[in-house]
Amino acid sequence: SVHVASPEDIVRGLNSLRSPRWNPDVPLRPERLKDVSDADVIILTAAITRDISPSDDALRARLQVGRSRLSQIFNDLRRHGFLSVRKEGRTRWYRMTAAASRLLTEVEE
Repeated sequence: SVHVASPEDIVRGLNSLRSPRWNPDVPLRPERLKDVSDADVIILTAAITRDISPSDDALRARLQVGRSRLSQIFNDLRRHGFLSVRKEGRTRWYRMTAAASRLLTEVEE
């Protein structure tokens, strides 16, 4: 017996293939916050509200750094569990991890 997919099944399957595939998050290492820089704060603040990439002109201009330096900062934050990453073509997109968001909203002043 051959399974015949319904049009709805096919649409669901196609949509799931098109949805962004985020890599698994790295475990959060909160001790990294001891060495937080102004650049880290700016990047994490942007990553709260939108997906960001090292090619982000606004971030590069604000931090006065090139794409390669911004990529290094993003990768450091990812290795410490603060940013999630996904690849789309040749671009890597980053956003804040859920664990980092929880940690940063629990910080007392």
